[in-house]
Amino acid sequence: MSAVVKLAAQLPGEDEINGLDRLQAALVDALDGDGAIVAIAVLDVADVTHKAGGDSVPRVRVRKIEAVGWIGAQIGTLEPCPGSVRDVFMRVSEDRRGMSPLPMEALSAEDDFEVME
Repeated sequence: MSAVVKLAAQLPGEDEINGLDRLQAALVDALDGDGAIVAIAVLDVADVTHKAGGDSVPRVRVRKIEAVGWIGAQIGTLEPCPGSVRDVFMRVSEDRRGMSPLPMEALSAEDDFEVME
């Protein structure tokens, strides 16, 4: 859990901006499965907590969210996550970390991360 950014616990209540509500039954069925949902979300800052010592912790909230697809195992009627979305996700993650990905052949079962299918 992040100590520097918190996530508000509520999703938008309107169907037009909350793309997860339509997946309610599929999400219940997916509880014990191996699938995960890839989503695109728009966030803003709900508030900021100022702690002793000068640290400030923003709390972000989801303003709009849409499910793009699934990875791992199928969830409901969602389509598999498109490769173009996975590519953008990986590129942005690599840019943030300043690291290039390892070639798939270099990954081993002992590595402590998941490979997106």
